[in-house]
Amino acid sequence: MLDFLKSTIKEEVITIALIIAFSYVLYFFGKKIIHNCFKDKSKKAQTLKPTLNYAFNILIVIMATTLILPEIGIEFGALIASAGIFGLLLSLGMGAIIKDFFQGIIIVFEDLINIGDEIEIKNIKGKVIDFDLRKTTIQAKDKIYYIPNSEIIIIAKQKNGNNSN
Repeated sequence: MLDFLKSTIKEEVITIALIIAFSYVLYFFGKKIIHNCFKDKSKKAQTLKPTLNYAFNILIVIMATTLILPEIGIEFGALIASAGIFGLLLSLGMGAIIKDFFQGIIIVFEDLINIGDEIEIKNIKGKVIDFDLRKTTIQAKDKIYYIPNSEIIIIAKQKNGNNSN
């Protein structure tokens, strides 16, 4: 009986190690592919690159988790049902964050804001130094402002001749 447990645990540990190793290799190659796709220094590339990296990281973690959980004995069907109920409750409490996220997606796909743009949002004039799906970071004179994307309603973008998207 003890030998059976040892061999079963050993198999599970090896399987989990292989899943983690495969996830790391996939992570490494995915980062490389994203980096090679956005080699140019355009504002749009500098905006999309970190956003895609973040989404890819989440995808790898979800994939690895869904493969590892059954190996450690957690029933996945019940977990998904529980996650659905928990997700509903969480979404009610996190409405602003979800709104930020979807507004960020709209901003990215409509190419409204790119890193390096001179913009004005809510009477704050400055340069976009960071952008992700949840917030926009603007440097204005000696202050840095973090503006949730759901708060961005009107954007005044500085127009100049060498603005390359």
